[in-house]
Amino acid sequence: MTEEPLFKSTHEALVFAFNYAGQQSPKTPLMRMIQSKDLEDDRLGPVKKSKGLAGLDGAAQAGMILAEVCRLPDDQHNVIVARYYRAQYECKCCEQPRPREEWKIAIDALSHCIELEGVHKHVRLQMVRKAICGGDIDIKGLCDKYLLSKPTLYRQLSMLKQKYRKIESMAMIRLDKQFSDNKLLVA
Repeated sequence: MTEEPLFKSTHEALVFAFNYAGQQSPKTPLMRMIQSKDLEDDRLGPVKKSKGLAGLDGAAQAGMILAEVCRLPDDQHNVIVARYYRAQYECKCCEQPRPREEWKIAIDALSHCIELEGVHKHVRLQMVRKAICGGDIDIKGLCDKYLLSKPTLYRQLSMLKQKYRKIESMAMIRLDKQFSDNKLLVA
Protein backbone atom coordinates (compact mmCIF):
# COMPACT_ATOMS: atom_id res chain seq x y z
CA MET A 1 0.00 0.00 0.00
CA THR A 2 1.54 3.30 -1.08
CA GLU A 3 1.14 6.38 1.01
CA GLU A 4 -0.61 9.21 -0.83
CA PRO A 5 0.96 12.68 -0.48
CA LEU A 6 -1.12 15.16 1.47
CA PHE A 7 -0.89 18.09 -0.95
CA LYS A 8 -0.67 18.51 -4.72
CA SER A 9 1.56 21.57 -4.55
CA THR A 10 3.56 23.78 -2.23
CA HIS A 11 0.95 26.46 -2.75
CA GLU A 12 -1.78 24.10 -1.50
CA ALA A 13 0.30 23.17 1.57
CA LEU A 14 0.97 26.83 2.40
CA VAL A 15 -2.68 27.81 1.98
CA PHE A 16 -3.66 24.96 4.31
CA ALA A 17 -1.08 25.85 6.95
CA PHE A 18 -1.76 29.58 7.01
CA ASN A 19 -5.54 29.15 7.00
CA TYR A 20 -5.72 26.25 9.42
CA ALA A 21 -8.24 26.93 12.14
CA GLY A 22 -7.62 25.13 15.39
CA GLN A 23 -11.24 25.53 16.48
CA GLN A 24 -12.49 22.55 14.50
CA SER A 25 -15.22 20.62 16.20
CA PRO A 26 -14.61 16.98 17.01
CA LYS A 27 -15.89 14.45 14.48
CA THR A 28 -19.10 12.68 15.32
CA PRO A 29 -19.44 8.96 14.59
CA LEU A 30 -21.76 9.82 11.67
CA MET A 31 -19.17 12.18 10.11
CA ARG A 32 -16.47 9.51 10.48
CA MET A 33 -18.69 7.01 8.69
CA ILE A 34 -19.52 9.46 5.90
CA GLN A 35 -15.88 10.46 5.43
CA SER A 36 -14.67 6.86 5.42
CA LYS A 37 -16.72 6.06 2.29
CA ASP A 38 -17.10 7.80 -1.04
CA LEU A 39 -20.84 8.47 -0.82
CA GLU A 40 -23.07 10.34 -3.21
CA ASP A 41 -25.77 12.47 -1.63
CA ASP A 42 -28.17 14.62 -3.62
CA ARG A 43 -27.85 17.48 -1.15
CA LEU A 44 -24.10 17.25 -0.43
CA GLY A 45 -22.72 15.93 -3.70
CA PRO A 46 -19.80 13.52 -3.54
CA VAL A 47 -18.25 13.26 -0.11
CA LYS A 48 -14.51 12.74 -0.49
CA LYS A 49 -12.23 10.84 1.82
CA SER A 50 -10.53 12.96 4.43
CA LYS A 51 -6.75 13.04 4.59
CA GLY A 52 -6.97 13.08 8.37
CA LEU A 53 -6.09 16.75 8.75
CA ALA A 54 -8.52 17.64 11.49
CA GLY A 55 -8.01 18.38 15.15
CA LEU A 56 -4.53 17.65 16.44
CA ASP A 57 -3.41 16.00 13.18
CA GLY A 58 -4.25 19.15 11.25
CA ALA A 59 -2.57 21.37 13.82
CA ALA A 60 0.56 19.21 13.74
CA GLN A 61 0.70 19.22 9.95
CA ALA A 62 0.19 23.00 9.80
CA GLY A 63 2.93 23.38 12.42
CA MET A 64 5.37 21.29 10.39
CA ILE A 65 4.69 23.32 7.25
CA LEU A 66 5.07 26.63 9.11
CA ALA A 67 8.29 25.40 10.71
CA GLU A 68 9.75 24.95 7.22
CA VAL A 69 8.66 28.50 6.35
CA CYS A 70 10.41 29.75 9.50
CA ARG A 71 13.65 28.06 8.38
CA LEU A 72 13.76 30.18 5.21
CA PRO A 73 16.08 33.20 5.05
CA ASP A 74 14.41 36.34 6.43
CA ASP A 75 13.47 37.94 3.09
CA GLN A 76 11.99 34.68 1.75
CA HIS A 77 10.16 34.04 5.03
CA ASN A 78 8.68 37.54 5.01
CA VAL A 79 7.50 37.29 1.39
CA ILE A 80 5.77 33.96 2.06
CA VAL A 81 4.13 35.29 5.24
CA ALA A 82 2.99 38.45 3.44
CA ARG A 83 1.59 36.45 0.51
CA TYR A 84 -0.18 33.69 2.44
CA TYR A 85 -1.03 35.04 5.89
CA ARG A 86 -3.75 37.49 5.00
CA ALA A 87 -6.13 36.13 7.60
CA GLN A 88 -7.68 38.82 9.75
CA TYR A 89 -9.07 38.79 13.23
CA GLU A 90 -11.78 40.83 14.90
CA CYS A 91 -10.39 43.60 17.09
CA LYS A 92 -11.68 43.29 20.68
CA CYS A 93 -12.15 47.03 21.19
CA CYS A 94 -13.83 48.07 17.93
CA GLU A 95 -14.93 44.69 16.51
CA GLN A 96 -13.48 45.63 13.10
CA PRO A 97 -11.35 43.25 11.01
CA ARG A 98 -7.62 43.79 11.55
CA PRO A 99 -4.58 42.20 9.90
CA ARG A 100 -2.55 39.72 11.92
CA GLU A 101 0.54 41.02 13.68
CA GLU A 102 2.82 38.52 11.88
CA TRP A 103 1.58 39.80 8.51
CA LYS A 104 2.16 43.44 9.51
CA ILE A 105 5.68 42.64 10.73
CA ALA A 106 6.50 40.88 7.44
CA ILE A 107 5.20 43.80 5.35
CA ASP A 108 7.15 46.27 7.49
CA ALA A 109 10.36 44.25 7.21
CA LEU A 110 10.02 44.07 3.43
CA SER A 111 9.44 47.82 3.21
CA HIS A 112 13.00 48.51 4.42
CA CYS A 113 14.73 47.97 1.10
CA ILE A 114 17.03 49.98 -1.11
CA GLU A 115 14.32 50.43 -3.76
CA LEU A 116 12.27 52.49 -1.28
CA GLU A 117 15.08 54.35 0.45
CA GLY A 118 13.99 57.86 1.41
CA VAL A 119 10.27 57.17 0.85
CA HIS A 120 7.77 57.92 3.64
CA LYS A 121 6.85 54.83 5.72
CA HIS A 122 3.14 54.98 4.81
CA VAL A 123 3.99 54.98 1.09
CA ARG A 124 6.54 52.15 1.52
CA LEU A 125 4.01 49.96 3.31
CA GLN A 126 1.32 50.57 0.69
CA MET A 127 3.74 49.81 -2.14
CA VAL A 128 4.91 46.55 -0.55
CA ARG A 129 1.29 45.48 0.02
CA LYS A 130 0.50 46.24 -3.61
CA ALA A 131 3.62 44.49 -4.93
CA ILE A 132 3.04 41.29 -2.96
CA CYS A 133 -0.69 41.05 -2.29
CA GLY A 134 -2.11 43.01 -5.19
CA GLY A 135 -5.15 45.17 -4.67
CA ASP A 136 -5.62 48.86 -5.24
CA ILE A 137 -3.29 51.69 -4.37
CA ASP A 138 -4.09 55.39 -4.80
CA ILE A 139 -0.94 56.45 -6.67
CA LYS A 140 -2.27 59.94 -7.43
CA GLY A 141 -3.33 60.50 -3.81
CA LEU A 142 0.05 59.31 -2.48
CA CYS A 143 1.93 61.48 -4.96
CA ASP A 144 -0.09 64.55 -4.05
CA LYS A 145 0.07 63.99 -0.29
CA TYR A 146 3.78 63.13 -0.12
CA LEU A 147 4.98 65.27 -3.05
CA LEU A 148 6.21 62.32 -5.10
CA SER A 149 6.58 61.92 -8.84
CA LYS A 150 4.17 59.43 -10.47
CA PRO A 151 6.77 57.99 -12.89
CA THR A 152 9.20 57.42 -9.99
CA LEU A 153 6.53 55.71 -7.90
CA TYR A 154 5.50 53.48 -10.82
CA ARG A 155 9.15 52.61 -11.50
CA GLN A 156 9.74 51.75 -7.83
CA LEU A 157 6.58 49.64 -7.74
CA SER A 158 7.68 47.75 -10.85
CA MET A 159 11.12 47.11 -9.33
CA LEU A 160 9.51 45.88 -6.10
CA LYS A 161 7.24 43.45 -7.95
CA GLN A 162 10.21 41.98 -9.83
CA LYS A 163 12.30 41.73 -6.68
CA TYR A 164 9.58 40.05 -4.62
CA ARG A 165 8.69 37.63 -7.45
CA LYS A 166 12.32 36.46 -7.52
CA ILE A 167 12.44 36.11 -3.74
CA GLU A 168 9.13 34.23 -3.68
CA SER A 169 10.30 31.96 -6.51
CA MET A 170 13.47 31.07 -4.57
CA ALA A 171 11.41 30.38 -1.45
CA MET A 172 8.95 28.17 -3.33
CA ILE A 173 11.78 26.16 -4.91
CA ARG A 174 13.26 25.59 -1.46
CA LEU A 175 9.91 24.64 0.04
CA ASP A 176 9.08 22.37 -2.95
CA LYS A 177 12.25 20.42 -2.30
CA GLN A 178 11.67 20.23 1.44
CA PHE A 179 8.01 19.22 1.11
CA SER A 180 8.82 16.64 -1.59
CA ASP A 181 11.56 15.15 0.59
CA ASN A 182 9.06 14.88 3.45
CA LYS A 183 6.49 13.29 1.11
CA LEU A 184 3.95 16.07 1.63
CA LEU A 185 3.66 16.72 -2.11
CA VAL A 186 3.01 14.78 -5.25
CA ALA A 187 6.45 14.09 -6.73
